[in-house]
Formats: sequence, C-alpha cells, structure tokens
Amino acid sequence: MNVRDAVEEYRYATSDHATKTKVMREARLELFASWCEEHRISLETIKPSDVVKFVETIKVKTHHYTGKPLSTYTIRGYAVNVKAFLNWCAKEDLITSTLPRRIPMPRIEQKVIEVFTDEQIGALFKACEKEGDISLEVRDRALLSVLIDTGIRANEACGLTLNCVFLSPNEAYLKVYGKGSKWREVGLGKQARTILHRYITRHRKAERGEKHVFLNRYGRPLTVSGIDQLLERLNGSARLQGVRVSAHTFRHSYALNYLKNGGDIYRLSRLMGHTSVQVTEGYLRAFKQKDARNGQSVLDNLGKGGTR
Repeated sequence: MNVRDAVEEYRYATSDHATKTKVMREARLELFASWCEEHRISLETIKPSDVVKFVETIKVKTHHYTGKPLSTYTIRGYAVNVKAFLNWCAKEDLITSTLPRRIPMPRIEQKVIEVFTDEQIGALFKACEKEGDISLEVRDRALLSVLIDTGIRANEACGLTLNCVFLSPNEAYLKVYGKGSKWREVGLGKQARTILHRYITRHRKAERGEKHVFLNRYGRPLTVSGIDQLLERLNGSARLQGVRVSAHTFRHSYALNYLKNGGDIYRLSRLMGHTSVQVTEGYLRAFKQKDARNGQSVLDNLGKGGTR
C-alpha cells in the first residue's frame, strides 16, 4: 500500500483531534509520505531504520520563521507523529504490530530553562509606567501579573474572556482553555487579583460587545503577536540582559518558583495544562540543577575561609 494513501486514511481516523495539533501532524506526515515516495518505500516494506533515516533528514532543516536549526524537541515530535501513524497502521493490520515498537525515539537535549530574577520582574513592572497612558499602564500590569502568577500560555491569555474570570476579595481564579481543547482552573494571588480587578472595572476600554479580557489600544482582543510587541516595548525601557523577555519566560519563572516554594509537581502539571507529567519533570530537573549550583561553597566553608 502507498504510504500517502495510508496517511490519508489516518487523517479521517483522527479528524476529531484539535485543529492546531492536527495541522502540524498532517504537515509532518505529508513530508514523511513524500520521503517514502522518493526512496520507493511502500507501507509494507517500511523498516525501523527507514524512520531513523527520515528523522536524520529533519535534523538538517531550519525553522521556517527563525531560520535557526530545529530543536531536539521538534525533531522528536516528527518521530512521535510517524510512530503514532504506524501504530494506527498496525491496529488496522496494514503492517506488523512489532514494527512501531522497534522504532527508537531521538533524545531531547536538556537545555537550561531561562527564568526572570525578582529584580528583572520588578524592572518590567516599572517599565509599564512609560506607556504614557494610564489605561495601557494598568493593562500591562494586569497582564504581567496574570502571566507570572498563573504561568498560562500567551494564546491562553489572549483567549481569556470576562465570563472566565472569577474575582472576589478572598478568592480569585481563571478558567483557561488550553491545549487539547481542555479547560482548567488556575488561582490568582492577592496582588494579581487586585491589579486585574482594577484593570477590568476601571481601565478596560472595549468595543461594544467585546468579551475578551486583554485588549489592544483600539479595544480589540490582544493577539499573541501583540503580547510579543508589548513585552518587547517594556523591555526597551527595562533593558534586561541575559534573558529572553517573552510570555514563555514568565511561564518558566512561574513553574520554577512554584517548585521553589514547595509545590507538588503533579499539581503543577495540572495547573500548567501539560498533557503529561513528563513535560513538567523538565522544570523539576531545572529546579534541582539551579538549587544545586546555588548551594554552599565547599572552599568557602573549609575552616571558615582557610585559604586566607
């Protein structure tokens, strides 16, 4: 059977999956089908080594937007998508059931997770004063507060609507629509709920009928690109060095501070909307490495400075 024909059948079988996930997976499998055609490989003749060779060709590609080499996480994603497709083929008796199990997965490079220091977060909040408009200043403060206090993704912040914000003096939380078309609830601390309440009740200027929480200066929903531009503008005043100023860095900072304060990794996984606790364990490893390197110096404690 032609690999492309099998991929087409697989598309119908997985048509109920989330749109963004589906589009990315189909693009990767289209590339795999084309590679198989180029190398004259049919579904029945696929070997685990063929999948390994295909993944090797992905490693030399660059990101279409940044022009940088693909991350090991993305490369592994290609292998995962192909393996999932072949697992489906095995269930449909199109290939042997042992083939998918023999496909090795590429290793993911463990990178240092960037986080903001307390001083850097303070500098970004201070930079909000440079907006020149009190409504934009309060909006920026509210957005930064939500990002650092909940760790939600940029697109989740953009999609947040008023009916999903629950504020009271004693308790506050957000209902967030995240990956995998799943809802979750995330709490807000005292400072974040106060700033967000001030923005919504006094400074949120919306077009008529607009229900999104975070809006641009024209009263329309803020986009992910808009958040990127907003943070870039704030950093133009804060001038942070050695860290990428992005919504994802706020997400990293939230996760590591949650663990630093004794939070449970399984609860953190739910709060961040991870599909697997294995993703969250990356933050745990980063936290342990950071904790280890910030430990006491052996030399400094030898005889209370015995090298003097």
